[in-house]
Amino acid sequence: MADLNVFAESTFDPKAWINDACAHRTGEEPLDRFLAEMEMRLQLAAEEIEAGLQETSSQAMRRIPFAVQEIYRLQGDIQGMQDQVKLLAGQVSRDAGEAAESVSTIASLDHVKRNMESACSTLKEATELSGLFIKVEEVFAAGDLPKAAETLGVMRRSLALVGDVPEFRAGRGRLQQLEDKLQGLVEGSLAEALSKPAVVLAAAAGSDEAAAASIAEGEERMRQLAALLLTVDRYSTVEQLYVSGRMAHVTAIWDEACGAASASAGTGKPGAQGDIVTSLPRFYSRALPVLQAEAAWCGRVLPAQARDLMAALLGAVLQKVSNLARDRLASSRASTSALVPFAAEVVGWARGVGELLPKGTPPDRHRALLTTALEPLEDRVSAYPALEGSALTSDLSSLVLPQATGPAGLGAAAEAAVTSEPDSEAIVRRLAVAVRTAAAAVVAAVERCVAFTGGSELAGLSRVVDEAMGSFVGRMTALVTALHNKQAGLLGGAGLGSTGGAAVGPTSPGATPGPAAGGQDTFTEEVGAVLRLVVLAGEVA
Repeated sequence: MADLNVFAESTFDPKAWINDACAHRTGEEPLDRFLAEMEMRLQLAAEEIEAGLQETSSQAMRRIPFAVQEIYRLQGDIQGMQDQVKLLAGQVSRDAGEAAESVSTIASLDHVKRNMESACSTLKEATELSGLFIKVEEVFAAGDLPKAAETLGVMRRSLALVGDVPEFRAGRGRLQQLEDKLQGLVEGSLAEALSKPAVVLAAAAGSDEAAAASIAEGEERMRQLAALLLTVDRYSTVEQLYVSGRMAHVTAIWDEACGAASASAGTGKPGAQGDIVTSLPRFYSRALPVLQAEAAWCGRVLPAQARDLMAALLGAVLQKVSNLARDRLASSRASTSALVPFAAEVVGWARGVGELLPKGTPPDRHRALLTTALEPLEDRVSAYPALEGSALTSDLSSLVLPQATGPAGLGAAAEAAVTSEPDSEAIVRRLAVAVRTAAAAVVAAVERCVAFTGGSELAGLSRVVDEAMGSFVGRMTALVTALHNKQAGLLGGAGLGSTGGAAVGPTSPGATPGPAAGGQDTFTEEVGAVLRLVVLAGEVA
């Protein structure tokens, strides 16, 4: 008999199955006999299946009552377990309440204990405070400054606890005097130790091992002196001494790099070698390595105070440099083209300073320092349209009638220029060159403005360009008008004008022939082109 799984397939085809069985019959058995036997086997198999189904159904029916009883039993067990859980939850809730009351009682007792311990410690320190005022004088007399600083620190903490007690109210003033005394003993040595900048110490340490050992010993001594002041809460003194000691070296670098600026500023010579626009980048290149060495020194010698010390030093340096640079820039005669590389130097300086600030510097302080570093550049950016306008007006004025001043002087200068130049075509060519030069100057000014200000001052630049072009067009118009009057006078007097400016009359012996017709047409075309440029420039202005 074939596998019964074939009949369970969803794609079972009776015809295909019968044909396949007939094709695989064995021997010479007749087909009708084979089919009859196959039918009988299928019927027997179907009966066996039916009998199996009946047996299985009967067994299932017999097990249903037992299954129902089992379900009822499980339901009862579940209900019992739920009741037990509720009971346990109630017990846990009661236990938690009792535990909370116990913990609250324990916490109250612990608070009382700590208060009693604090009171005991306060009483002990108050009892010892009077003795400490006497003891610290003996320590000062013995010259044991570390012990004196430690004693003063204990006294400060004690007075913070019992300072309001009438018997100890005068102790604060006495403590202040003792701390000032300690500061006076330490301040001189610490100031002397801080007078040598880190970059100088680093260079000396690299010379030989003995120098390196001496510098390491000095740094340890400096660390101990600073710790004495920090013990009595005199960080401000340490910061002041550090900043003042390092600023002396920074000031020396400024005088070396930018000292020539003040000397050249009084000469009134534009583009002097000592101009602040060229000397300030020199200061940046020399000061930044010094500040980098200071950052490394602070991180090595006073790591706990490195962030505040570097922020204070950078703040002092940037404020001084900003004030000096802004004063010098106000009188600087540097060209606007020199401001573009100057801006790159200032931005690079600000970026280098920002990298020196230790991690954890408050964002507000970081932002304030960078703003101070960029102040010289910001002043130039805000004043850039006026600077560019002054330079552009001067450049455009030099192209046409540079000696003219005022409306009356403009006309007179134009008449004089036309009269002094007999070749009218040369004047026209000079005007055409002036127009091209003016256009190139305006384009260059816009490009410099975008490079220097990032385009933020283009609106202001457009106004000064408008004024400069208006003045330029006025000079062009005056010169063209004078040229037109000259040519009109020549044509009116002789009927024909010569390019040389001389009248042309009837041919006479020795007379010079007038220009050819082609030359006169070229001159007329150039005059017309210049007039159209003047009209167009006037409309744009």
